[in-house]
Amino acid sequence: MIYAIGRLVWLQRAGRGDLPNEEMPLEAVQTALEAGTTERIALANPEHAPYGVAAQQALEHAGLWEQTEPLRILGENVSQAAQFALSDDARGGLVAYSLALAPSLGERSEYVLIPETWHSPLRQRMVLTNQAGEIATAFYQWLQEDEGQSILRNYGFNAE
Repeated sequence: MIYAIGRLVWLQRAGRGDLPNEEMPLEAVQTALEAGTTERIALANPEHAPYGVAAQQALEHAGLWEQTEPLRILGENVSQAAQFALSDDARGGLVAYSLALAPSLGERSEYVLIPETWHSPLRQRMVLTNQAGEIATAFYQWLQEDEGQSILRNYGFNAE
């Protein structure tokens, strides 16, 4: 079952003062390329991370994938990419919206959403096996109800 759709954001350290706007969310990447900066662009490894695939697709949509190769720093997963995005040598990165909303990152970062049309949907799936117990079954059902979906929306996910 698909219980939610994730979102991708451009994430950067708070206080930079140059957060891109929603119409041009990858403007910071373009600026870094034009300035010849050595600041890195963080993303999850697209070879095995769904958010990395979405980041690659967003960069391709903006015509920036090939050019960013020397600036890219790849995390093993989207959480590591978020850590890299906020490091001193990074310009920022493409990471999960849910991470940008997490208190541990939200206090020291700022973000702008990447349009959903710039990448394939980030479908969050759950499977209930035949061996699932009563608690797992109840949780599975709860995720599909209004209360569960409302909580997911508060943490950066959309309903299917």
